[in-house]
Amino acid sequence: MGRPIREYGCSCSWAGSILMMHPRQGFGVCPRCWGNGIERIPERIFKVLLGGEIRSKDRWAPGWLPWRVVEAWREQAEYNHSQTLERLHERGGLSPAELWCAAHGRSLRAIGISGPIDDDRALPWLYRVYRGEES
Repeated sequence: MGRPIREYGCSCSWAGSILMMHPRQGFGVCPRCWGNGIERIPERIFKVLLGGEIRSKDRWAPGWLPWRVVEAWREQAEYNHSQTLERLHERGGLSPAELWCAAHGRSLRAIGISGPIDDDRALPWLYRVYRGEES
């Protein structure tokens, strides 16, 4: 049996949906608490794997999504990668196109030059999911 999944809430109630990636432990940290030297954990997160090409085009691309969002795509993500969601997170997460495939119930064959999706085309969708406009 794996480690228990823990959900956290920031006690300062300032963060809302704004979280920063904790540099060592891979969870969201309220920027106000982080700036004051208080490490609080508002929400469990799932890492988004952003390659150098995406980062060079868009340095503000979201590097994580709330775990509760990605949890809804667990079955397809695990089918596509033959690994648990927790293991995928530990290995660096999923790319925007891989997340799109999981969210839309598609296999990884949808990714590619001739496929309907790649990281560049998945990035606008990733922003909408990150802002909570789409799930």
